[in-house]
Amino acid sequence: MNITTALLLAVFGGIESSAQEQEEESANVEVLQPFVVVATRTPISLAEASPSVSVVTSEELGEKQLRTLAGALRGLPGMFLGQSGQAGANASLFTRGSESNHTLFLLNGRRINPGFSGQFNLAQLGIDNVDRIEVMRGAATTLYGSESIGGVIDINLGGSGNTQRLSAEAGSFGSYLVSLGLAAENEKSGFSLTLSQFETDNQTPHADYRVFNWAPSLFYRINDRILLDFQGLYYESTNGLPGARVDFGFPKAEDFQENAYWMASPGIRIDVSDTFSARLFYSHSRDKLRSLTTGFFTSFNDFEVATDEVSLQIDWQAGDNFLATLGYTYLNNDFGRLDAGSLAVLVDNSSNSQSVFGQIQWRWHERFFFVAGVRQDEFSDFGSPVTWSISGAFDMPSTQTSFFIKAATAYAPPQGNDLYGPFGNPLLDAEESDSWEFGFRQTLLEEKLSVEVLYFYNDIFNRIIFDAVSFTTNNSGRMRTEGVEVSGDWNWNENLHIYGNFTFMNADDLTAGERLLRRPRYTFTAGFSSSPMKALDFGFEVSGASQREDRSFPPNPPFVVDVDPGDYVTGRIYANWQVSENLSLFGRIENLFNEQYDSFADFKALDRGVFGGATLTF
Repeated sequence: MNITTALLLAVFGGIESSAQEQEEESANVEVLQPFVVVATRTPISLAEASPSVSVVTSEELGEKQLRTLAGALRGLPGMFLGQSGQAGANASLFTRGSESNHTLFLLNGRRINPGFSGQFNLAQLGIDNVDRIEVMRGAATTLYGSESIGGVIDINLGGSGNTQRLSAEAGSFGSYLVSLGLAAENEKSGFSLTLSQFETDNQTPHADYRVFNWAPSLFYRINDRILLDFQGLYYESTNGLPGARVDFGFPKAEDFQENAYWMASPGIRIDVSDTFSARLFYSHSRDKLRSLTTGFFTSFNDFEVATDEVSLQIDWQAGDNFLATLGYTYLNNDFGRLDAGSLAVLVDNSSNSQSVFGQIQWRWHERFFFVAGVRQDEFSDFGSPVTWSISGAFDMPSTQTSFFIKAATAYAPPQGNDLYGPFGNPLLDAEESDSWEFGFRQTLLEEKLSVEVLYFYNDIFNRIIFDAVSFTTNNSGRMRTEGVEVSGDWNWNENLHIYGNFTFMNADDLTAGERLLRRPRYTFTAGFSSSPMKALDFGFEVSGASQREDRSFPPNPPFVVDVDPGDYVTGRIYANWQVSENLSLFGRIENLFNEQYDSFADFKALDRGVFGGATLTF
């Protein structure tokens, strides 16, 4: 018997042998409708949400053994991730082709401080205690403010119940991960705490990486109407910076980066009545980065951004079909930059904003869902823009088809590095965008199969670009992205899940008259997961990108070269075995085909890697 035959027997044979048993069990289980919050800042059914919205659950993260936020997002439609190096290197996310600082990250609804660059590094945050990751692609400024031209990602930490979990993993490239999760809950109060440590040598010399994460969550219910909560986060990391393959002196032994981040955020929710509620939180966060880079431009700097946020949201439910939301946000950013050698203060500036927003949600005859919102921002340095968003969904039960449409404007003030970095310009204006999208969702085979298709268009003007003549940034750029996202999800039965998505995108720099760098024209992900028996599940996934363009910076003339990094297809396989009620074993192979490719030009991705470990619950 060959491997292919054995695999097919394991998948389909196991399915037939246990299908009847699982159907009998599922008949006694109440099925809860999946929901999402990120689309409207209030819970709505996932079936009502546009195909622009995706949810990655803790079950999916655990089953697929996805250990990083970058890994969790990589398989979603319309999202391309690349890294300037290997594990721990700066990871950039281009949501629907927008800039890497155009996607806003939230932690349980709180804004994550993106640091001096304005680009949150997805490699830093541990996801061992993530309950769910909610993603909305497309303009979200009306609800969430600046930094969300491309979209918004809300990472929800903390589980429920009373659980204790210890997990350890080791594998290729001198990698190991240890995490501890604790959670306890009763009717009045609860907490969760996750500690994790990850280290790897990576494959490139002098690219070693270490990160430690600590994330506590607490809540206390004063009575049936008042709930207090607290969200904390701390992480610190160190990684070597060997540089690009064409750099002089590669791999550089002396270059490094150290990052420390913390957040503390208390909040309160008051349910004044069954139809009226208010949510208020305060959040303080600090991101500190020390970086040494040598070469033609040697830099040894300390960067720091301190952020204070106050957010108030009031919801009023008028009957079953109408919900009104009002909100207020205050945001203050303090930017600091210090020469770490001479201790000279290079930057000491701040900016702030106040915002009010409103939104209505209206359902009509259970077939039409209408959402409209408007926002007024008052920035200390970047004007007083008004942004808006309007969307609709129409359901046709007779054919199990739903149609969606949305139009929105967005606004993004410059980030610290744009204003006060080595090539910054404090006179920059904000970037703005107009966007629209439409699509449909079709369910078939008694709702076991779902197909989604969506077209998107995004026009970004006042784009911040680097001027090679003046060696500074300005607002002379304009870009346009448009494309089609197609995804499918097929629950063959209780034991086999097949999925896939494909994105076609044109991303153009209208100022230069060329394609935007690092945005593939085609990306795809496809895979399956199977549970041939209760104690065993396994799966396979393949993903790839095609028609990429990038730029290389060799140390010799002509110094700048446009390059084609090439297409790539990678695969991964994983398996989990529940040995007993308290012990599970797991293993996976990353880059299964040992594809040799650059994530970005001159930054090689990791070769094939094998990893395995165990989880103990008690």
